[in-house]
Amino acid sequence: IFNDATNQRGQALVAKYGIDFSKTIGITWRGTDIYLDGRPRMPIETYFRFIDEILEKHPDYRIACTAEETGILDPLFARYPNAFLIEEFTQAPLGAKDNPEKLRSKLSGYERGLVPVLMVWLFSKCAYYIKNRSSSGAVASWISDGNIISLGHEETLSYAPPGDYYQINGETKTPLYL
Repeated sequence: IFNDATNQRGQALVAKYGIDFSKTIGITWRGTDIYLDGRPRMPIETYFRFIDEILEKHPDYRIACTAEETGILDPLFARYPNAFLIEEFTQAPLGAKDNPEKLRSKLSGYERGLVPVLMVWLFSKCAYYIKNRSSSGAVASWISDGNIISLGHEETLSYAPPGDYYQINGETKTPLYL
């Protein structure tokens, strides 16, 4: 479903980071929405129990990560030495009130648009994908053949307020916060 240019750029990321999708957990975190629509920030530690469960079964898996703001992933990197940041996916400074896309203003429109497309491309291919609510994360999960864990929102990406639940491959479970 992706064009040749996107596939080539995606493969360059795979080569740079040594990604084997069959042994990769994808992690995305979105947070600037607190300023846009009042949605509360989800602590990155919320992801840990799900990562731990996967790594219990698959200790050799690596964790490909991106977050909307710098520093958010630091506790994750401290806990999981097999985690790495995809540096090409722009981050805003911690506490920024704008999406990282605003930081890409020096790039051409094509390059700015390619970043979220590459995020969809990469995370849709992971064996597991853990995410909180974001549009690009939803699209990646919709085209993925992997295991999808959606934290605090329905996979349909409805505008229901975030809740104390999660979905694994579309099945709703509670509680999210222990």
